[in-house]
Amino acid sequence: MKFITVRDFRSSSASIWKSLPKEQEMIITNNGKPIALLTPLSDRNLEETLSTIRRAKAIDAVKMIQQESIKNKTNIITMEEINNEIEISRKKMKVILDTNIIVTAKEFILVTGGMFPNN
Repeated sequence: MKFITVRDFRSSSASIWKSLPKEQEMIITNNGKPIALLTPLSDRNLEETLSTIRRAKAIDAVKMIQQESIKNKTNIITMEEINNEIEISRKKMKVILDTNIIVTAKEFILVTGGMFPNN
C-alpha cells in the first residue's frame, strides 16, 4: 500500500491517477496522519464498493461504541435502567418544550400587547 502526502497529491495528481489501478489502494496523509483512501472504481463496481466501505465503517463504529460501553461500564445496564433513562430524557425534553411555549406566549403578549389579530 502506497502513502502519499497531500502536497504530493496536489502536485503529482496525474501520475497518481495513472498508478492507482496498479497500486489498488493509496493512502493520502496530512502531517503524517492518514486522511483518505484512494481506490480504483468503475461503473461496474461502484455501488458494490460503496456498499462494502459503508458496511465496514458501520461495523467499525459499532465496535467503537461497544469498547466505549465496556470502558464506561454501561454494557451491564438492564432494560429497566435503559427505560428509566429514556423516561428521564423525555421528561427533560418536555420541560424544555413547555418552557419554550411559555416564553413564546409571553413574547407574543409583550409584542402585541395581548391583542390578537383579526381574522
